Amino acid sequence: FPVTIGTVPGTIFSVASSTIRLRVAGPSYGYVTSCGAYQCVGGINAGNSIALIGHSDTSFVGGLTLLGIAPATTTVKISVNGTEYDNVIIKNTTVGSSTNIQVPIPKGVVAVRLDVLEGDIRLVGVSVTQ
Repeated sequence: FPVTIGTVPGTIFSVASSTIRLRVAGPSYGYVTSCGAYQCVGGINAGNSIALIGHSDTSFVGGLTLLGIAPATTTVKISVNGTEYDNVIIKNTTVGSSTNIQVPIPKGVVAVRLDVLEGDIRLVGVSVTQ
């Protein structure tokens, strides 16, 4: 069966029939759990990483935020297609958004890697606006 990937601008969900997610490193493991009305990936603690894959029809500079639950202040390093950018901060007891950073989004495949530096997150997805 065909596999599709998330489209940006838009939201790449961490749990969906069409999502390709890559566990790239870390001592912990991800698991599917509930985040309010959404499914999400939990177990993404400090020292762990996850990558979500999307596609863009055009290159642009966009605003990137994480959607999820982070009961304590959580700092996440953002990389797009192997290039590191700024950190985002998230702290929500219900599903909410992180701080927003501007990142260049290339045309074609877009791999967004999240490296948790401090705290932990239950990740709903990555939202990219144009």
